[in-house]
Amino acid sequence: LMGEHGKFNAKRWAYDPVLRVPMLVRYPRLVTEGSVREQMVLNIDVAPTLLELAEVEPLIPIHGQSFVSLLQNADSPWRQAFLAEYFLEKVSPRERPWKAVRTERWKYIEYTEEGIPAELYDLQADPKEEHNLIDQPEQQTNVEALQNQLNDLLKETN
Repeated sequence: LMGEHGKFNAKRWAYDPVLRVPMLVRYPRLVTEGSVREQMVLNIDVAPTLLELAEVEPLIPIHGQSFVSLLQNADSPWRQAFLAEYFLEKVSPRERPWKAVRTERWKYIEYTEEGIPAELYDLQADPKEEHNLIDQPEQQTNVEALQNQLNDLLKETN
């Protein structure tokens, strides 16, 4: 972050300037030059993808999923949400731990310490995440759905 949300540090926040980083892939046998995919690919997807391209089975279970199908076809079914987390660390003790779920349209951020309010953003209407909708009564259904989705994603990681 370079001033967005009043913050000036790197990978310690749940906002899109931190979480959403472009990925470039060059693999002429599979990727058409200039092609673009908008799906949410995560860093944990790189290893399964490389293993599939090398036709190698992982020796142990690994997180993530191969995105070879996305490289082959932009319309391939893909994840609809992902979990992001930050834990307290000695290097930056003032930054609060959080967990978040991001979908194509929504982001819900929950801080793990009491007294810090959650955040909800409609990324279509507010791509810069400047208007927290968490207290809007009409958004409570979205909040509950995203809380459930966050809890489901957390269970998958255990």
